[in-house]
Amino acid sequence: MNRYLLRRGKPEKKRPHYGRSDVLTRNRRAPRKLRLPALGEVKVYVREMEAVKDVYRETLGFNVPSSADTYPLPSGLAVSEILFRAGPVFEFRSVHDREKAMQQRPRAVDFLQEHEGALTLVLNVKSVRATANALRRHGFDVSDPQPAPFAVNGKPPFQFLVFRGFFNVAPSAAMVSEGLPPRVVAFSQVATFMKRRFQNRLINPEFRVWLQHPNTAIGIRSVWIAVKDLEAAAEAYASIGLPCGATRKARWLRADGREIRVDGGRILLLQPSDNRGKVASFFPAREEGIIGLSVEVQDLLSARRLIQRKAKRILSAFDGPHRRSVLIPAELAHGVWIEMFQRR
Repeated sequence: MNRYLLRRGKPEKKRPHYGRSDVLTRNRRAPRKLRLPALGEVKVYVREMEAVKDVYRETLGFNVPSSADTYPLPSGLAVSEILFRAGPVFEFRSVHDREKAMQQRPRAVDFLQEHEGALTLVLNVKSVRATANALRRHGFDVSDPQPAPFAVNGKPPFQFLVFRGFFNVAPSAAMVSEGLPPRVVAFSQVATFMKRRFQNRLINPEFRVWLQHPNTAIGIRSVWIAVKDLEAAAEAYASIGLPCGATRKARWLRADGREIRVDGGRILLLQPSDNRGKVASFFPAREEGIIGLSVEVQDLLSARRLIQRKAKRILSAFDGPHRRSVLIPAELAHGVWIEMFQRR
């Protein structure tokens, strides 16, 4: 939730308490009382925060905050964000205090020793408590709702819940089954006063500047998740209340896909169809997880010209599910494939 614009208060010190269920189950019935969640944030972990922000600003054409808008978190991580006028937040995270991060976010520290890229998709829900209760009824072990680790005017701006072992380096045996979402998805409930605050800020021209990007980006429309077993993954996402949608042939990635419906966009599950493709190359170095995303732009031709001029390389063009698109390679975007497309 637009944290780089906020003043931080005293962090909360509560630790997660997990429910009674010890085993994650693959129940084919979706939880009945879970409302369809919305795309909230995509969290990308990087080694050198300011260097990465320079690439996204100068080469890829995003409006990226300055170094003054990078904030330390109580967990030992630092955070900065790219905002869009429509769509979820694109968040960068790096290690700020290694000792704290090793204690509280060992998975992030372990990941950054070998990789950069997206680790977490945050889905916004109306009630994290209702979501936790529904997930527990279906056999999932999730934390109690936790307040944000910082305060805004003395109040937590959001509450969140995660699956057991979410922050740990090594997943338990119950969490390594192919296609299971607990290592990728977290849930958040944004406080009402924060929603009002954001709407009020939209009136301010200085704030609206952050929503205007030289590459004409409007928002993130799809988050891609690489899986080894597409059918098992679709069942797993359905079991946490995320219904399956259309099947896709992601020829540009040499993968078979299945859409998962969420409010404001899609999750696209991708299974390699060719061992020479981009999704296949994601494994075995990485566990199943976020490989890329789709960003809607107002002017695809302008965005392509800008990035090709700055990057001094030709971007691949293809016909994807959103019609004509261009693909920014993961090595240029620090571990994340980015599709840019324009609706017609």
